[in-house]
Amino acid sequence: MAVLFNKQLGSSLLKESFKEVPIAITTADKVTYVATQTGIYKTATGKKLNKIFDSIVKIRDLYCIPHINIIIIVYDDLVEFRNIDNIQSKEKPHYQSINIRSTNVSIWNNISSNHVVSRDTNSDMISLATVVLDQHQRILSEPATPNDTDNPSTITIHDPPEPTQTPLPKSSTGELSDLISCVALASKNHVVVLKWLNHNFIDQYNLYMSNTQFTQFIAADQLLCISSSNPNDLIHVNLTTSKIKHNDLFNLLNIKSSMMSFKHNNQLANTHFFSNRIVFLKYDLFIAVTFPNFEKLAYVKITNTNFKASRIEFPFIILMYGNSIEVRSIADFKLFQTIFLDSIIKLDYHDTNISILTKERITILEMIDYNQILELLYNDKDYDNAILLVENLDISNFTAYSTTQNVAQLKFEKLRKFQLLKALNLLQVSDDQFSKAIDLFSEYLASPKLVISNLSQGLKQVIENGELPPSYTQKSQIYQLISFLTDSRRKLIRLLDNKFTVFKYNNLEITLAVYKDDDPNFSVEKNLTLLDNYLFECYLLVNTRMINPFLRSKTFCDFEKVEVKCKDLKLLDQLITFYYARGEFSKSVELLRQLNKIDELVIFLQKLIRLPHVPMGLITDNLQVIIDKNSNNFDLLLLNNNIDYSNVDYRQIVEYLTRHSLKDYRVRYLEYLILNQKVTSLELSNELFDIYFADIEANHEKIAKLYSVSSYNANQILKKLKNLPPSEISQKLMIPPLIKLGRYDDILNIYVYDLNDIKASIDFCLHVRDIKNDSLSRGLIFKVIDLCLKKKEYSSIIDFILNNTALDYIDFEEILIKLPNEMSIDLMSSFLVLNLKRMNTFNKSLIVKNELLKVNVINMKLEKLSLERKMFKMTQNSICVHCGRNFNKSEILCFHPNGDVLHYKCSKAL
Repeated sequence: MAVLFNKQLGSSLLKESFKEVPIAITTADKVTYVATQTGIYKTATGKKLNKIFDSIVKIRDLYCIPHINIIIIVYDDLVEFRNIDNIQSKEKPHYQSINIRSTNVSIWNNISSNHVVSRDTNSDMISLATVVLDQHQRILSEPATPNDTDNPSTITIHDPPEPTQTPLPKSSTGELSDLISCVALASKNHVVVLKWLNHNFIDQYNLYMSNTQFTQFIAADQLLCISSSNPNDLIHVNLTTSKIKHNDLFNLLNIKSSMMSFKHNNQLANTHFFSNRIVFLKYDLFIAVTFPNFEKLAYVKITNTNFKASRIEFPFIILMYGNSIEVRSIADFKLFQTIFLDSIIKLDYHDTNISILTKERITILEMIDYNQILELLYNDKDYDNAILLVENLDISNFTAYSTTQNVAQLKFEKLRKFQLLKALNLLQVSDDQFSKAIDLFSEYLASPKLVISNLSQGLKQVIENGELPPSYTQKSQIYQLISFLTDSRRKLIRLLDNKFTVFKYNNLEITLAVYKDDDPNFSVEKNLTLLDNYLFECYLLVNTRMINPFLRSKTFCDFEKVEVKCKDLKLLDQLITFYYARGEFSKSVELLRQLNKIDELVIFLQKLIRLPHVPMGLITDNLQVIIDKNSNNFDLLLLNNNIDYSNVDYRQIVEYLTRHSLKDYRVRYLEYLILNQKVTSLELSNELFDIYFADIEANHEKIAKLYSVSSYNANQILKKLKNLPPSEISQKLMIPPLIKLGRYDDILNIYVYDLNDIKASIDFCLHVRDIKNDSLSRGLIFKVIDLCLKKKEYSSIIDFILNNTALDYIDFEEILIKLPNEMSIDLMSSFLVLNLKRMNTFNKSLIVKNELLKVNVINMKLEKLSLERKMFKMTQNSICVHCGRNFNKSEILCFHPNGDVLHYKCSKAL
């Protein structure tokens, strides 16, 4: 049993201070206040009590709200709120007096809460609980003080104005910056709720219901109530919206006489700290129920018949008996510690200290450090309660940290240890908890080694030995294990990158240190290998369709393990995929050839060609195999426009085709390289030229195309062409290399003498003009004329030169001078007629141009006059520039180009 309160801070004897029997105790800022029926005493820890307040009215109970310096004194028919620092004073704003016979006081604030419940066995009244809202009281108004009555139907119900809920402002760090405090005073038929913001009282609410037994806050503006008339009816009141909801608890509790204690929103333990639960006391049975879903969670039997009261202070529920105090877990009612004292009257809990009031003394016990509590819980394997503490307490309770650190990160790392231990415990408890354990492993980043090593022996044997088929339960567990392994794999792979050894997870930064926290020897590579081996085995058992995509990725499986398993189970397609992923291409090819899957082999070789480093040996070694099956396979593999061949060493392929005398494939491959892939290799071009020159009659068009796209040695090509038998085709094929060498005279000789094609020679001269300049072209024209004169081809000069309209940059007079006198007039007649026509056309065009110029001059003059003409505005004072008289409406006017306006008669006189 854990000892949580092991240090006694002090003990004060009461008999030294007064003779009366103490009735109440409360604590504020290390000062303890004790009440008797006639007075209030205070003492520092271990010191003598001093009386600070006398009362002529019998005091019944005492509470305090230290954060706003208020002490609450409960009398039989009155409740007073006084200044804790000056209890005698009745000055506002601290002092208030409420006329109410309060049987229950509930206090709530957003820093800490106090909840004390007294046992009452006289609550078996039967009547319907009703709740209504009275007028909403403000600071400036006097609080309502209705008399208690057993008949709430006689009370007038007023519609309250819409109250405004006081918000909880937050600072830049997200923490609450304003303190809200609330007190509920419950009598039999009346509940008064008071509210403070920081130290200022702001609101008062009045609720009326019959036979109120207990009230409890769940937030600053929400209250739970239970009536002794119907204790199975839990009434939820929203003070802000005035909404009331009844919740039937009969199926859960079936209460005739009950008491209830409730805890919610303890800010020391973070907002919504513990799944919002209510703790009910049904006779001698404590029952925990979720709120607002109302599901029974846990319960504990109270064996001590001298039970007096319960109190919830996160994370404990404290049960007070006559001679002992039990400290239990709020989660599962586990007993942490029993404190034995004689004649216990009351207790108070403040700042992790318990103040216990007995007939003889006040005893104050201090709780041990939270880290010590975690250590005790760890030793007891009580992981649930350890998780409860870490989840809901501020991280500063466990470790020192700076404001620059990620609080969520620190809490996650602290919480991870216990969550994984809890998951391991669940894994070993029963198969029913397997799913929950796997979810925890996944959420808190358990290492694969940790999970796999703690699997049940039965499940391990099924997975490792491949026992088929697994049971339904085992199959379900394998599916869940697969989910965990794939999720872990995705996370661990990120840690393999040496540059980025961290990844984001739920806004947390996960590094290798997180995994090494529970396993100092943690290795990413070893865990991935173990993980992938198990993942492979799991897929074999329950989902073989996933093996192919799994092996297609970069896996860390044991190579021999996968190879043997796939061969034994005839999963050869999957094995080929695995070989490819591991870079064992030769094994994939060998297996495909053994299976005689040539089409698949072609596809596989296509994948190899797309690799950055192409295994050329495998490509060439399998060319003959795929060609023998289907000649189109050669095109699919090496002449495919959908494949990028930039990484292929074409020389090896050409060498292979040459060595194995695959002439047709070699020619097609060379053509594809040069014409489609635009490979500019002199060696390949010459090789293809040699093939074409073997039959220039059939290949002259291909040779002409090869000239335009490839690089070649013009002198070598000319030499090869000259060695061929003379022909018109060979002469034409010499022209492109000669152009490349700039030997234009040789080209003209071929056109004029060898081909006797004067027109083609002139076309060539015009082509030179386009690619070079007019001067060079003009010189070549005159060379053609000289060659024609030598051959006495006078008609060609007339037809293709003198009568060629494209040669307008040539001076025909120079040509005519070069012509011999013996030329017949018949040859010249066509030239002369054509030129006369040209001259006539030229003269006509000049006449037209002159006329157009005249028209344009006239238009320009008119435009000038219109621009110089001034605007004239007619008014009553306008006068004629000639006679000086005004203009009448009916007179005809004359406008001169210079802008003057005259009478029509005056203009005639000018």
